[in-house]
Amino acid sequence: MCPVYERAGGHAYGSPYPGPIGAILSPQLRGMSSPLDRSLPYASSLCGACYDVCPVAINIPEALVYLRSKAVDAKRGKKFNAERTLFGVTAWGLRSPRRLKAAQRAASASRKLVGRSGTIRHLPPPLSGWTDTRDAPAPPPESFRAWWARTRGPGSGNAHRGSPAGPGGSGAGGPTAGSGSGPAAGSGSGSAAGTDGRP
Repeated sequence: MCPVYERAGGHAYGSPYPGPIGAILSPQLRGMSSPLDRSLPYASSLCGACYDVCPVAINIPEALVYLRSKAVDAKRGKKFNAERTLFGVTAWGLRSPRRLKAAQRAASASRKLVGRSGTIRHLPPPLSGWTDTRDAPAPPPESFRAWWARTRGPGSGNAHRGSPAGPGGSGAGGPTAGSGSGPAAGSGSGSAAGTDGRP
């Protein structure tokens, strides 16, 4: 059974045709002008369970991917697209280490304003669509890059930098590096080093 349909139920599809088959029928019968119909192709994990049990072998996952592309194409016709703008700004920030570092510092500083309890309960639109139904985690006090520079960076005094110690001691080396007894110890008292003629 479709895991999305199993958890959401038939009424969530807003159509007489629930489940994966409704997710491909309703947008094609009614069009994709309403937010509900545009969201139906995304009501699937594309796991293929619907295709496996379909008695007439309808390739529902392929149809869902096609309808998703139609939903994306419909957004491209708009003069302003909030999602595209958001991803554009994100890409601009990630292209520069300096801008990324500044954004991480700003996010950590905002923790004192919006996430004192460790979670963010209210955000302004359009992010309010998330916090209306769930809490968002507050930004960490410091970024991973800042933590790494503080604990592992130059001048941190960390004694664990460099090659990890081998099982037999510190620094390079391991069970086969010593000069004592062992299978690879050469002239020691290993199993292949006997001189009394016995194997």
